[in-house]
Amino acid sequence: MAVIVAGISHLGAGLAIREKVAYRAPEILPVLEELRHSSLSREGVILSTCNRTEFYLVESEEGADAAPAVWRALSSRLGEDAAQYGYVRRD
Repeated sequence: MAVIVAGISHLGAGLAIREKVAYRAPEILPVLEELRHSSLSREGVILSTCNRTEFYLVESEEGADAAPAVWRALSSRLGEDAAQYGYVRRD
């Protein structure tokens, strides 16, 4: 079981990009539920501020990789590959 953070911040993306991937409170629970089902994550939190949007996830199995599901979620909001602006940290 691993804890990961995957996201986009002011260090890798301009304001226009960060605005597109920002989440409002009512949007968070459906996204977390989808990630829980599609990426083998047990728990999660989304932190979305003016400077960053980050997903903190607990992966449910050894060797699971939740990062691709995060990039899919952010890319769908952005309209392009979000991974080019982002980062992933583990444990």
